[in-house]
Amino acid sequence: MSHRSFKTGTALMEQNITYKNHVLLVDHDNNHRTLTCGILECFSYRVTTVKLASTALSLLSRGKSQFDFLMENINSPDSCGFKLLHDAAKMDLPVVLLVDDNDVMLTMRALENGALLCINKPVTVEIVKYIWQHVLREKLSGFNENKQLTKMTTYDILQNGELHEKFTYAIEKLGEGRCYPEEILELMNVPGLTRMQVASHLQIPIMHDILKDQLNEASKSDDKESQS
Repeated sequence: MSHRSFKTGTALMEQNITYKNHVLLVDHDNNHRTLTCGILECFSYRVTTVKLASTALSLLSRGKSQFDFLMENINSPDSCGFKLLHDAAKMDLPVVLLVDDNDVMLTMRALENGALLCINKPVTVEIVKYIWQHVLREKLSGFNENKQLTKMTTYDILQNGELHEKFTYAIEKLGEGRCYPEEILELMNVPGLTRMQVASHLQIPIMHDILKDQLNEASKSDDKESQS
């Protein structure tokens, strides 16, 4: 593949990643807001613009799902810049902050409060070109954390002796071929336990071996009783 073809392919990949990604842009500086919006749209971002952080807070209160990331001028005249940052971070919405000057203390405070990235104004084409990489990394990081949390939750349940006993009892009671999550959950009768958690038990390889052994033992026991 030629260098030119590689660059073309990379550009197309970047465009596909940013295509229709919805950005909430907050900037009271009319000229800079228009400039930034234009650059974002050149990279196929879908942009919603507002002047004040308080207006953005109102939009976010309707749910973060409509936006992929937030880009805000932290120096909002309504003094809600950090409130917006804080609320967006709590919603796991990536935040790119725009600062009017190279204020190290402000940048440190913003990063400590959950900002993904702080960039000095004015925004340039080169900066916007690579923002998607930071946003994507943040989203993947959040996904992996949730995935790890799910694994930990499943692990904790398996280590619970009482739950484990109830689980295996339900398996033995139902018998081979009838071990469905709904039926196991009903037999266990444990408040707060979910079908998904029971299904996770069944999907763990070591549990398959344990259950197979238990069912075999139960079958042998039944055979002995029938022969006696």
